[in-house]
Amino acid sequence: MTEDLVPPLTVVRPGEGAEGFLGSIGVVFKLGGADTNGALSVVEHPFPVGALVPPHLHTREDEYSIVTEGEIGFRSGDREAALGPGGYITKPRGELHAMWNAGP
Repeated sequence: MTEDLVPPLTVVRPGEGAEGFLGSIGVVFKLGGADTNGALSVVEHPFPVGALVPPHLHTREDEYSIVTEGEIGFRSGDREAALGPGGYITKPRGELHAMWNAGP
């Protein structure tokens, strides 16, 4: 790996990041694609109970999700899982996937 591909040390504290909304869920960009020359972005999604991200796909990147609290349901391709805190899932690029808050 060349030195120009190594990202600089980046610290983003709780409550920091560029905030917005993506349909019914929140989005907090902790690290954006512009910060990494398009290599990756790190995003936090505040996810209210009952919220749903409808089926969609990404053409340029894989999506990685870690559940930090509550229970989030995922469907990617023909696979489905509901994960609690600490759960992790990879949603491959080009594969239709959806997410929802599976909590009470």
